[in-house]
Amino acid sequence: AVNPWTTRYFTTPVSILFLVSSICIGNWFSNKRRLDLLLIAFLLTCICWISYIRYKVQAAASITETNTIRVARELIKLNTSKGYATYWNASSVTILTSEAVKVRPIEIASNTFRPYPVMISHDWYRQEAGPSFLLLTDGEATAFRAFIEGQFGRAKKIIPSNGYQIWIYERDLA
Repeated sequence: AVNPWTTRYFTTPVSILFLVSSICIGNWFSNKRRLDLLLIAFLLTCICWISYIRYKVQAAASITETNTIRVARELIKLNTSKGYATYWNASSVTILTSEAVKVRPIEIASNTFRPYPVMISHDWYRQEAGPSFLLLTDGEATAFRAFIEGQFGRAKKIIPSNGYQIWIYERDLA
């Protein structure tokens, strides 16, 4: 497993393996055919090895570093702790930083800037002292620049980072 949380995906195949094994062992004792047992044991071993090899190949392929991972690292380096981004970017960055940087999901559309309407806690959007940031893709920054600057003013600093822009503000945008 990649980590302790992914071991749950092995529960069903291992349960099926035990079920099939118990049926085979029961049949073997009733029929006393050793060749069947050896054949079944060989097939189950092959299935396990194929699964193991496939998992290793998939795990090796999934180690690529994405732009979101790079942005998460950049936010940690900037020593930021609270910010806002569109739903998918907010969730990804918060998870990738192990919640060291809490990025709250927002909805930016049709000249509105508001908390994401579902799967959030309204406590996340309470005004707090200190700086915050707005994480935007390059496309979002281009499309909504005038609106965001009209509502929040100019950012203290804009940092381009791997297809994203990090707009740093001296106050909380909540």
